[in-house]
Amino acid sequence: MTSFLKLSRDLLIYQLLLMVSILIGVVTQATAVEMVETVGRAVIQGDQGAENARMLALEEALYLAALRGGAKINGFSAIETNSAISENFVIRPVSNIVDYTITKEEKLGEHYTVTILAAVGSVENAGCKVGSIINLTTYKPKLFVSGDVPSWFQFTASNIYSELISEIQATENFNLISAGGEVLDIKKLNSTNDAFDYTSLTTGRTRVEIGGYAVVVEINFSKEKVFKQDLIESSSDYVIMNIRSSIYEGGIYDPIFIQEDKIRVLVKKEGASRLINILSAPSKDKIIFDLKSVIPLHVDAIRSKLKCQPLMAKLSIEGERLKIKIGEKHGVKLSSLAVSEGQYTPWTLFRVSELGTNYTMLEPLDSAKDFRQMIGLKIKFLEEM
Repeated sequence: MTSFLKLSRDLLIYQLLLMVSILIGVVTQATAVEMVETVGRAVIQGDQGAENARMLALEEALYLAALRGGAKINGFSAIETNSAISENFVIRPVSNIVDYTITKEEKLGEHYTVTILAAVGSVENAGCKVGSIINLTTYKPKLFVSGDVPSWFQFTASNIYSELISEIQATENFNLISAGGEVLDIKKLNSTNDAFDYTSLTTGRTRVEIGGYAVVVEINFSKEKVFKQDLIESSSDYVIMNIRSSIYEGGIYDPIFIQEDKIRVLVKKEGASRLINILSAPSKDKIIFDLKSVIPLHVDAIRSKLKCQPLMAKLSIEGERLKIKIGEKHGVKLSSLAVSEGQYTPWTLFRVSELGTNYTMLEPLDSAKDFRQMIGLKIKFLEEM
């Protein structure tokens, strides 16, 4: 009877631990990074006891913080010498500690305690910006029409581009900015000081601010002939339209992604009967209608990818504080968290200390880190915008 009660108790403990683990895991999945505070304790022993106890207390605090982000429970049974069955459990954390800072440490009698504030979770899942305005600047498109394609496709190329721009303008939360007929010259933009540049001072030079995006659209028309040998030989002429949109990051114009879509449309058939060839040939309106069918798909793919791009900027210094040139209008919030690759650790976490319309002041989670070594680092925001 005693063994039965002991087994029932152990099973109850296992179920409770499993429920706690599941609940913790649910909390972890809700946000990519969670801030947790934990306390570690260790006994002071020997001459070097204080320092050793400090490290053991810190290790315990980090372990407890990792457990707060989710746990995995492994159990096994063991038969003791008196034939009694004992249940054993091993609890392992399943989350990562992104960064941490020691907020308090003290000696309490024979114990050393360390209190930490840790960021637990994953920086890979940055989330998607919800409700934020995406500023997209369009530069001069590149339109190519092959010489063996009917001449009226020259006008169709311009028409397709205009339709594409209209589709982007109609997209929710998109602010489209036109650079007119200006060619996107990344090398020139990155090397020119507008204060001393003749073009910038006279006609002006379109720049994309940090937090926005630049796009260059290429539309290419080419011809494909397909032969078919049945009872009689026949051929079909197709026009292939390839739309390629290259997206660049504002401010530094680094390429982010390329969206490319292709469609093939029948324009002419050639067979033994001239009358059948004429009657089976699609009209211009039908051809253009079919070509335009790819535009909504192309724009929707761009929208989806831009919406899920992490908000990024480079750190600069102003006085004794870290600053970035994006702010509230770009979707940054006082609750936002940002990370950069750390010098001694995989990641360095930043919190917003001051928020303006076009700027944000940041502070590292660990204030002991030398922020001057962080100047020029690229940071990305983790919180959903």
